[in-house]
Amino acid sequence: MTSNGRASGIRRGYRRAVWCRMGSMDELKDALLALETAGWDALKEGTGRRFYAQVLTDDAVMLLPQVGLLTHDKALDGMDGQPWSWFQIRNPQALALGDDAAVLTYRVQARRDFQPEYQALIASTYVRRDGEWRLALHQQTPM
Repeated sequence: MTSNGRASGIRRGYRRAVWCRMGSMDELKDALLALETAGWDALKEGTGRRFYAQVLTDDAVMLLPQVGLLTHDKALDGMDGQPWSWFQIRNPQALALGDDAAVLTYRVQARRDFQPEYQALIASTYVRRDGEWRLALHQQTPM
Protein backbone atom coordinates (compact mmCIF):
# COMPACT_ATOMS: atom_id res chain seq x y z
CA MET A 1 0.00 0.00 0.00
CA THR A 2 1.22 3.48 -0.78
CA SER A 3 1.36 6.16 1.88
CA ASN A 4 -1.75 7.81 0.44
CA GLY A 5 -3.85 4.64 0.63
CA ARG A 6 -4.15 4.31 -3.16
CA ALA A 7 -3.65 0.52 -3.30
CA SER A 8 -6.31 -0.25 -0.73
CA GLY A 9 -8.66 2.21 -2.44
CA ILE A 10 -8.20 0.42 -5.75
CA ARG A 11 -8.99 -2.93 -4.13
CA ARG A 12 -12.12 -1.50 -2.49
CA GLY A 13 -13.20 -0.02 -5.83
CA TYR A 14 -12.71 -3.35 -7.59
CA ARG A 15 -14.78 -5.17 -4.98
CA ARG A 16 -17.57 -2.61 -5.36
CA ALA A 17 -17.46 -2.96 -9.15
CA VAL A 18 -17.70 -6.74 -8.87
CA TRP A 19 -20.73 -6.45 -6.59
CA CYS A 20 -22.40 -3.97 -8.95
CA ARG A 21 -22.11 -6.39 -11.86
CA MET A 22 -23.04 -9.44 -9.81
CA GLY A 23 -25.82 -7.91 -7.75
CA SER A 24 -25.91 -7.91 -3.98
CA MET A 25 -24.36 -10.57 -1.79
CA ASP A 26 -27.87 -11.60 -0.75
CA GLU A 27 -28.85 -12.07 -4.40
CA LEU A 28 -25.72 -14.09 -5.03
CA LYS A 29 -26.30 -16.28 -1.98
CA ASP A 30 -29.97 -16.77 -2.88
CA ALA A 31 -29.13 -17.80 -6.45
CA LEU A 32 -26.45 -20.29 -5.43
CA LEU A 33 -28.49 -21.63 -2.51
CA ALA A 34 -31.45 -22.22 -4.84
CA LEU A 35 -29.20 -24.25 -7.16
CA GLU A 36 -27.65 -26.20 -4.31
CA THR A 37 -31.07 -26.95 -2.77
CA ALA A 38 -32.40 -28.03 -6.17
CA GLY A 39 -29.44 -30.41 -6.43
CA TRP A 40 -30.17 -31.98 -3.04
CA ASP A 41 -33.87 -32.19 -3.98
CA ALA A 42 -32.93 -33.99 -7.20
CA LEU A 43 -30.74 -36.42 -5.26
CA LYS A 44 -33.66 -36.97 -2.89
CA GLU A 45 -36.07 -37.63 -5.77
CA GLY A 46 -33.70 -39.91 -7.68
CA THR A 47 -33.24 -37.41 -10.53
CA GLY A 48 -29.74 -36.25 -9.55
CA ARG A 49 -28.05 -37.45 -12.72
CA ARG A 50 -30.46 -35.52 -14.93
CA PHE A 51 -30.14 -32.36 -12.81
CA TYR A 52 -26.35 -32.40 -12.55
CA ALA A 53 -25.90 -33.21 -16.25
CA GLN A 54 -27.29 -29.71 -16.84
CA VAL A 55 -25.52 -27.95 -13.95
CA LEU A 56 -21.96 -29.37 -13.94
CA THR A 57 -19.29 -27.76 -16.09
CA ASP A 58 -17.62 -30.12 -18.56
CA ASP A 59 -14.44 -30.03 -16.46
CA ALA A 60 -16.20 -30.25 -13.07
CA VAL A 61 -14.58 -32.05 -10.15
CA MET A 62 -16.17 -33.47 -7.01
CA LEU A 63 -14.19 -34.36 -3.90
CA LEU A 64 -16.26 -36.79 -1.87
CA PRO A 65 -15.42 -38.71 1.30
CA GLN A 66 -14.62 -42.40 0.83
CA VAL A 67 -14.85 -41.95 -2.95
CA GLY A 68 -12.16 -39.38 -3.64
CA LEU A 69 -11.81 -37.17 -6.68
CA LEU A 70 -14.45 -37.61 -9.35
CA THR A 71 -14.39 -35.96 -12.75
CA HIS A 72 -17.56 -34.95 -14.61
CA ASP A 73 -18.56 -38.36 -16.00
CA LYS A 74 -17.69 -40.32 -12.85
CA ALA A 75 -19.57 -37.78 -10.73
CA LEU A 76 -22.66 -38.25 -12.89
CA ASP A 77 -22.35 -42.03 -12.60
CA GLY A 78 -22.38 -41.64 -8.81
CA MET A 79 -25.72 -39.84 -8.92
CA ASP A 80 -27.50 -43.14 -9.51
CA GLY A 81 -27.00 -44.33 -5.92
CA GLN A 82 -29.53 -44.59 -3.13
CA PRO A 83 -31.50 -41.33 -2.82
CA TRP A 84 -31.43 -39.18 0.29
CA SER A 85 -34.60 -39.38 2.36
CA TRP A 86 -34.13 -35.88 3.83
CA PHE A 87 -31.59 -33.09 4.12
CA GLN A 88 -31.16 -29.75 5.83
CA ILE A 89 -28.80 -26.97 4.75
CA ARG A 90 -27.54 -24.72 7.55
CA ASN A 91 -25.51 -21.50 7.69
CA PRO A 92 -25.10 -20.90 3.95
CA GLN A 93 -22.59 -18.21 3.02
CA ALA A 94 -21.54 -16.95 -0.39
CA LEU A 95 -18.19 -15.53 -1.39
CA ALA A 96 -17.67 -13.87 -4.77
CA LEU A 97 -14.39 -14.77 -6.44
CA GLY A 98 -14.82 -12.28 -9.29
CA ASP A 99 -17.51 -11.28 -11.75
CA ASP A 100 -18.34 -14.82 -12.81
CA ALA A 101 -17.21 -17.12 -10.01
CA ALA A 102 -18.40 -17.68 -6.45
CA VAL A 103 -18.30 -20.21 -3.63
CA LEU A 104 -21.24 -21.32 -1.52
CA THR A 105 -20.31 -22.86 1.83
CA TYR A 106 -22.68 -24.49 4.30
CA ARG A 107 -23.24 -27.32 6.71
CA VAL A 108 -25.53 -30.16 5.67
CA GLN A 109 -27.33 -32.83 7.64
CA ALA A 110 -28.81 -35.60 5.52
CA ARG A 111 -30.01 -39.16 5.81
CA ARG A 112 -30.65 -42.11 3.56
CA ASP A 113 -33.17 -44.75 4.62
CA PHE A 114 -31.76 -47.21 7.16
CA GLN A 115 -28.42 -45.38 7.37
CA PRO A 116 -26.92 -43.09 10.01
CA GLU A 117 -27.24 -39.35 9.64
CA TYR A 118 -24.60 -37.73 7.44
CA GLN A 119 -23.13 -34.37 8.47
CA ALA A 120 -20.61 -32.45 6.41
CA LEU A 121 -19.18 -29.06 5.62
CA ILE A 122 -19.72 -28.28 1.95
CA ALA A 123 -17.98 -25.93 -0.46
CA SER A 124 -19.44 -25.60 -3.94
CA THR A 125 -17.68 -23.37 -6.46
CA TYR A 126 -19.80 -22.01 -9.29
CA VAL A 127 -18.80 -20.23 -12.48
CA ARG A 128 -21.14 -18.22 -14.65
CA ARG A 129 -21.21 -19.38 -18.26
CA ASP A 130 -23.53 -17.77 -20.79
CA GLY A 131 -25.37 -16.06 -17.94
CA GLU A 132 -26.03 -19.29 -16.02
CA TRP A 133 -24.34 -20.50 -12.82
CA ARG A 134 -22.64 -23.88 -13.35
CA LEU A 135 -21.02 -26.09 -10.71
CA ALA A 136 -17.26 -26.44 -11.26
CA LEU A 137 -16.05 -27.86 -7.93
CA HIS A 138 -17.89 -29.52 -5.05
CA GLN A 139 -16.18 -30.71 -1.87
CA GLN A 140 -17.66 -32.44 1.16
CA THR A 141 -15.78 -32.66 4.45
CA PRO A 142 -17.52 -35.04 6.91
CA MET A 143 -18.02 -33.86 10.47
